[in-house]
Amino acid sequence: MHGSEAQFIAHIGLYADCGAAYRDDEDIAKPVRLLHGTSDDYVPIASCRAYVDRLQKAGRNVRLIEYSDAHHVFDAPIFREPIKLASAQVWKNCQITEDENGVVLNKETNKPFTFQGRALIP
Repeated sequence: MHGSEAQFIAHIGLYADCGAAYRDDEDIAKPVRLLHGTSDDYVPIASCRAYVDRLQKAGRNVRLIEYSDAHHVFDAPIFREPIKLASAQVWKNCQITEDENGVVLNKETNKPFTFQGRALIP
């Protein structure tokens, strides 16, 4: 296959942040598989549960595979112990959405999203 002939056969996300809602994001034809740890405190699993529920209600082929007690970057063999980031901005409880002009907004304030004021892991 060359250039535009290549296509994805599936979308696979590892510990993905699912808290964003984009225009037409339910309009997907390929399967989606999300792999996420239930103990991920950097990118919590709750937003992915809601995203999967929304896509399943829209009739899409989507599945969330939950790994009990797994933390963020659970698949990296170098991290035998769960990672705790000392001072990183986190997406906890952060909800973003895309407006009709393609601008990413903070869903709570309806203003353009920035990392300004986002919580840091202590």
